[in-house]
Amino acid sequence: MYAIWYERYQSYIAIRKLTPKECFRLQGWSWKCEDDRYFERAEFVNSDSQLYKQAGNGVTVPVVEAIAERL
Repeated sequence: MYAIWYERYQSYIAIRKLTPKECFRLQGWSWKCEDDRYFERAEFVNSDSQLYKQAGNGVTVPVVEAIAERL
């Protein structure tokens, strides 16, 4: 975590990097126990940078569902 000075607000604002697990959850992996087991297995064999890449290559399911409904 680090802080950046924002002239507009005349104060420092703290910025925190998301964890790999948070990135997976933003991509649609739910809070269910079985999804955590999948992440834990992936975490065991991959570095954090690889986990970020895997999460970034995913397609968010709710977005795909919304597109499919409109088609």
